[in-house]
Amino acid sequence: MPIDTQVAEPDRDVVRVPEALEPEKPASKMADPKVRRIVVIAVVLLVAVGTALYLYYRNRVSTDDAQVDGHLIAMAPRIPGTIAEVLIHDNQPVKAGDVLVKIDPRDYQAHADQAQAALEAAQARALEIAFSA
Repeated sequence: MPIDTQVAEPDRDVVRVPEALEPEKPASKMADPKVRRIVVIAVVLLVAVGTALYLYYRNRVSTDDAQVDGHLIAMAPRIPGTIAEVLIHDNQPVKAGDVLVKIDPRDYQAHADQAQAALEAAQARALEIAFSA
């Protein structure tokens, strides 16, 4: 098989533009380091501002009619007494079973001491009656 040594001529109808004269393809704006840096800084600032606003407004209450709805729960002690110490602060969330206040134990200690004295007196009378008979 013979080798063809002739080079095919380019089509005469096609006009070729040299590479130096071809218009450049528009490069992505994100390829520029300055633009990329500005975008990163803008995103970081937006996240920081958004976080700061969330933290500032998360516990704020606003109203149009100057009334705020709330949940009120009635409380009653199991025993009466004078409150010696309050263990919670205003608007502090509490759970069922949390100790809210301490009642002054002096009244109950006095009643317990009286009952103990009455018991000892009754036991002494019972011993006196048992030995006198």
